[in-house]
Amino acid sequence: MLDGEFQRRLSRLGHRYAVLGKAAFVLVAAGFGLPVAPVPGALLAGVAGIVLLNAILLRWPRARWPSAVEVLVAALACLTQQWTVPVEALTNGHSWALVFASFVAVAFQWTSRPVAGMAVAVVLSAAHVIGAAVLGPAAVTSALPLAVWICVEAALSRLLWSLVNRSAAQADHAAARAEQERTESVVAQAVRADERQEAALLHDTAATTLLMVALNQVGRDDEWLRPQLRADLDAIGEQPPDADGVVELGDVLCQAGSASRLHVEFHVDPGLAVSAALGVTFAHCVREALTNVSRHSGAPSATVLAHRRGTAVTVEVIDHGRGFDPAAVPASRRGITSSIIGRMRDADGQASVTSHPGHGSVVRLVHDRG
Repeated sequence: MLDGEFQRRLSRLGHRYAVLGKAAFVLVAAGFGLPVAPVPGALLAGVAGIVLLNAILLRWPRARWPSAVEVLVAALACLTQQWTVPVEALTNGHSWALVFASFVAVAFQWTSRPVAGMAVAVVLSAAHVIGAAVLGPAAVTSALPLAVWICVEAALSRLLWSLVNRSAAQADHAAARAEQERTESVVAQAVRADERQEAALLHDTAATTLLMVALNQVGRDDEWLRPQLRADLDAIGEQPPDADGVVELGDVLCQAGSASRLHVEFHVDPGLAVSAALGVTFAHCVREALTNVSRHSGAPSATVLAHRRGTAVTVEVIDHGRGFDPAAVPASRRGITSSIIGRMRDADGQASVTSHPGHGSVVRLVHDRG
């Protein structure tokens, strides 16, 4: 049973070649054989039947009965050679019926099981010998080696077809393995992306809040703490956004900024709508950027800008604090690398951080759907 794509293509190619080759051969044989055929009408009838059968095989390649009938026609052509082949051609091995029988025996190996294929070769060999026997013992002596050669040709065809088919099966196996590895890679990437998102979410919410408490940046009795912890728990437990949903980016960013202890000014293009998933990505990145401003910049305020230019949506978080050197940030710090740059990369966007000591910072987020 041919399951692989390469094996199916090989089968179709072999079938088409055999059908067209046999039809072309008998038409050429008829053209050359009619003037010398003992009974031209018999040759015409045989050629017409063969062409019709091959036309059926070409139109319905999965049909089985035309192949069986074609074997019978080839055997009949060998048995009736005295009417369609000149005597000298029959005795010297130049019979068109012999060549056609060989063609059928060879091609039959490509669409049958080994036992059936060799049985067809034996039947056609015997038919050739019987067809030659009507001319006497001398004709039989000439026909026997040619009959044996039909079986040899069929065996060689079976061997070569098996080798080619095995190569096609190996190609199918390699293709299936490559597809499996690609699927496993996609699944692994999706799992890693989920893990990164979970880690980034924990970092942006509860971990950051608790760290601020541990560093005494927030007092345990600070009025900001309890609502913030509740908001962190809600963010961790919330369901993923509807992929088909649309949100107002200004509303999402304002909600993200409301958790900050900074005074945040928002300048967002009116009616700026984005997908719900992209809105959540922007919100998380802005929240993390504002957290970094609050913890590290020393600035009491920040500005958030958002606008659309063509197909690109850009969000910027700007502060005028003490600034820093982005190249000096350790790789272990997740705030910029994972929570901002990594998040935007997972959303097919880009993020950049521009800062210089003493000159504040700009976090720029860009998503271009074009």
